[in-house]
Amino acid sequence: MQSDDIYESTVQGYLDRKCPDQITVAELWTQAFGREANQAKRSDQIRIADALKKLGWDRKIVKLEGKTTKVYI
Repeated sequence: MQSDDIYESTVQGYLDRKCPDQITVAELWTQAFGREANQAKRSDQIRIADALKKLGWDRKIVKLEGKTTKVYI
């Protein structure tokens, strides 16, 4: 099902193609949207997180490379 929201449809398309076990908002911003990490505004991060939640992904806090990180699984 295609969404009218460009963020949700881009996130869904990326997840459908890549099928990751977990992902971060920053990874989606750079890989799915093709943008530099430092270009993400807070509103972009929120919209990506909202899209992930609508698609059934849950946010967890984990340690990645020694840093506490919010990931969606």
